[in-house]
Amino acid sequence: ARRVSMLANLFGARRDRFTLANLRRLTDVLRVTPASGFSRHTASQVVETFREIAELMIYGDQHDPSFFDAFIEQRVMAHFTKFISPPDGGRPDRDIALQLLQTLAIVVQNVREETSLFFLFSEGHVPRRLVEANLDFDDEEVLGRYVSLLKTTSMRLNARTVQMFFFTGTETRGGKAAGEQSDAVAAAFPLFAAGARFLSHHESMVRAASRTITLNCLAVTDARVRQFLCSPKPWGKCVPRAVEAAGATVAALTEATLFAEPDAPGARERANLVAELGDLLSFVDDAAGLPDVQLSGEAAGSLAERVEAELWSGLVAPTLLGSIAPGPERFSTPGDDSRAPRSLADSRDSRDSRDAGPPQTSPITALFAVSRLAVACRRGSTLARVAADLFG
Repeated sequence: ARRVSMLANLFGARRDRFTLANLRRLTDVLRVTPASGFSRHTASQVVETFREIAELMIYGDQHDPSFFDAFIEQRVMAHFTKFISPPDGGRPDRDIALQLLQTLAIVVQNVREETSLFFLFSEGHVPRRLVEANLDFDDEEVLGRYVSLLKTTSMRLNARTVQMFFFTGTETRGGKAAGEQSDAVAAAFPLFAAGARFLSHHESMVRAASRTITLNCLAVTDARVRQFLCSPKPWGKCVPRAVEAAGATVAALTEATLFAEPDAPGARERANLVAELGDLLSFVDDAAGLPDVQLSGEAAGSLAERVEAELWSGLVAPTLLGSIAPGPERFSTPGDDSRAPRSLADSRDSRDSRDAGPPQTSPITALFAVSRLAVACRRGSTLARVAADLFG
């Protein structure tokens, strides 16, 4: 009875809504509510509490910075994550998960000071517990809010804040560059892994958010992070996968679809395929345009050259040029140092090891895809190489 009375008082009428006292009251609601096993009524009250906290944080960001200080002092993030990642390892209540994901996205987006971000991301609440939460990703609304939160979070990454999301699992050894890079290869970057996981999702908005997350992670100019992302396993989850998807999209764009009448069934499919091809090529081009970081070992060299190598060996040479005029003698080879990017031979060898080779298409479709490449690609070296191989 005493516990019921306490909850009734906590969930009582709202007075002085935009005050620090109200924020503390709302925090107390979360503190005394168990992480799971509650009634639907209690779940509804928790959802409403999340909404109110989000409103208070937006108000505080615009009018009173002390709200965020109280948010940190009250350890609100710890109370948030206990609902999104229950101690028993089960899935959170759907309504609570939806509201909490939205609330956290609002809070992350509205934090302005970098020091506040460090407090917000400390103790692994967002970097690990939330990113790796056991959510129902078959639920499109849950997945949509999840990737939206990850996208918002990734936009706050830089060489300093990324340290809250990048885990080496080892102690820094004397600050030596070689040791740091060795640690990075054996590290974990859950935010990147979560974004890359949905790069091939059937929903276009999820794919778009995942590409943004991946690019924002790649854009961080920290040597250990970039060394890790350029190691074989993480690298294989992003740029090579996008190149492979672009090849599959070109193969699906048959001449019948390409020339379908506006009111024909293939017209809608054509629009979707052309848009997807453009998005994939833009993603690859954006990756090529990211700033370089000094790396060692197999990851050394220009990121742009590495991306171009993947694009050329995985799409341009075998699928586009190979479909326009079959015959390897027509096209530049890895031995052609004047035009071949660094590590092209390695990229080609890795692709030749697959059971199925790159897809083929008709010459007309391939020429159309080359035109899309010319629109999306801002690197003159790639376009010059295509023109040289096509026109001699």
